[in-house]
Amino acid sequence: MDRLQQFAAIESALNTINTRVNRLSYIFSQTQARTAVDDGLIDELIATAGALETAATALKTVQYDPQPDPDAPPA
Repeated sequence: MDRLQQFAAIESALNTINTRVNRLSYIFSQTQARTAVDDGLIDELIATAGALETAATALKTVQYDPQPDPDAPPA
């Protein structure tokens, strides 16, 4: 069940990010020109998104392999 909560939280965060990116697009096209600082922040956003895509793709390679709790008393 915890995994479903994690997916829901990620989806919620992505929806928020999408909304904010759309808002920035509106701001840059309608209210304020993009600056060099904005371009640098956009580059950081792109890099972070790429790293997130890599991490998400890597989830498909994770194999279930539970390990014994190292703090559990011996049986």
